[in-house]
Amino acid sequence: MSPRSLFNVILKIIGIFFIKEIIDSAQKLVIDFLYFLKVLNGGSEAGPGLIFLLMIVVVYATFAYLFIFKSNMIIDKLKLTDDFEHEDFSMVIAPSVLLKLALIVASAFLLITEIPNLMGLLFSYFQQSQVGSFGQSQLLAYCLTSAAKIVIALLLIGERKRIIEFVEERFGIKPTGDESE
Repeated sequence: MSPRSLFNVILKIIGIFFIKEIIDSAQKLVIDFLYFLKVLNGGSEAGPGLIFLLMIVVVYATFAYLFIFKSNMIIDKLKLTDDFEHEDFSMVIAPSVLLKLALIVASAFLLITEIPNLMGLLFSYFQQSQVGSFGQSQLLAYCLTSAAKIVIALLLIGERKRIIEFVEERFGIKPTGDESE
């Protein structure tokens, strides 16, 4: 594996984490947008928050695009491979193994953070449903988003072989060696 291909994989993994942040921000964006529509007639106090959140999503999307699709440009601009004397590393790790590891780590991280979050949100939702509080619909939206993140993480773990095959085919990564599940 060359230093360039190692940095390519690392940058693409960072790009995947930016996509995770976009998904997290999308939930807040939808809720803020709905709130903005409610207060549009009475005032626009939600406007600056909505604009700021949109800017965050745009910045994350830009970084995700650059890290995933323009990683060679980043490597060239930052001169990441200039300090390496040898063209190849002595260790041999198939790119598919690194992608598999990245999918498992990202999915595990998502599961570890979202399962307790979902439990807390469900507890709060049921508490508020007993009292008849106002914020039930917002809590339900958070619960559904958290449940969707858990389902996505489980799908990433379960379908990692197909995802890796797609990435290898789409980006022309040649599988090396025999990786068994």
